[in-house]
Amino acid sequence: QVVLAADTAAAARVAATSLQAFTPHTITSHESLQQRLALTRQLGYAWALEEFAEGLNSVAAAVSTADGRVVAALHVYGPASRFPGTRDPAELGELVKATADKIRLD
Repeated sequence: QVVLAADTAAAARVAATSLQAFTPHTITSHESLQQRLALTRQLGYAWALEEFAEGLNSVAAAVSTADGRVVAALHVYGPASRFPGTRDPAELGELVKATADKIRLD
């Protein structure tokens, strides 16, 4: 999601296809995907709550080059039963985003 949020051409290519469901929680609606990408752009990170594997949550942020081109994503995964657990999801998202910003590639 964080890579698609930064690359409108790639997002348009994905939007032109059928979205495959991996779990009952996977986004399969193009409208929902666009809403999620807009939120990801706003926040700078994205949560996936059992969207790609049941029982597994993740939070991700983009890794960019010095000129702002997104070239990778930093993901942190954990079991849905404990992640984010009692931690504030926004706080964890911001921590992942701050770490991804430190990885900035030249």
